[in-house]
Amino acid sequence: MAPLGKNEFYSKWREEELEGNEGYREILVALPERFKKANTLDYVNDHWHKNNVIVHVRVADAHSAEKGEKMMMIDEIQSDFHQERKGYTSRSDDEIAKELKQVKKDYSDIEAKIKKLEKEHPDVVDAYEKADFEIDDLTPQQQRLLADNGRIEDGRTLYDEEDRLDFIIENLTGPRESDLPFRKEKKWALLGLKKAMINAVDKGYDKVSLSNYKIQKPRTNNPRLEPFYDKTLVRLLDSNFAKKYGSKIEYEKVNYAGRQYELPTMKITDEMKEAIDKGLTMFAKGGLVASEVLTNKLRSNNGV
Repeated sequence: MAPLGKNEFYSKWREEELEGNEGYREILVALPERFKKANTLDYVNDHWHKNNVIVHVRVADAHSAEKGEKMMMIDEIQSDFHQERKGYTSRSDDEIAKELKQVKKDYSDIEAKIKKLEKEHPDVVDAYEKADFEIDDLTPQQQRLLADNGRIEDGRTLYDEEDRLDFIIENLTGPRESDLPFRKEKKWALLGLKKAMINAVDKGYDKVSLSNYKIQKPRTNNPRLEPFYDKTLVRLLDSNFAKKYGSKIEYEKVNYAGRQYELPTMKITDEMKEAIDKGLTMFAKGGLVASEVLTNKLRSNNGV
């Protein structure tokens, strides 16, 4: 077992940060099997333990700073699938096949070196396992052997390199982004918002609030998230819910996770509740999917 990778560490840290909040829950939207393109491999994310998760949403309770009203905080909307597949989707099949051939060769070489290490230096492997896979706790000689006699840099080991190459192979051989629907950011983001709104109505909330980049920045320090949280999600909530169902987006002071933020907030109107109970359109006609009612599908799709 190798140490937690960057994405795994982030997910674990996010869970620990949010789980202490009242009402914390994770909501997944996975593609129904019958809508998956034929001959397409499943997208598997070890964190969710569920195949073909298109988008996930993290929510928790928050409260109005002025009135003390409880509202549902939409803390995070993300699509791990589309984020991981970026960079692979615009390349030709020949380019991908060429890289895959080389990566598989590198992977076989690393496997052979690991087998040799385990055969010739079982004491080093045992020490590595006892140190909970922390190379810094080992002797310089042990570190050098685990790092392929110094060929692997940055404090990484043969096992880390094996995991890295395995991840690349999974990306190169797994489903291309074009093989699943909701490829564009606004489409999967809206899908996540719809799922969150269904959950808010089912749980009896009267208001919802959206996270912003100020909340996200300390967690990821990714400037590309600023327009997504501060503009895209706000516009999607406004155009698809507020304006359609007699509500509006207002910026309110919200108490959340032990701090106070000024966040975009929307009242859930009776008209909105009725529309959500009646059913929201999930899939567009044509392409990989057919026209379908969202509400029942999302309510049963591993949601809370």
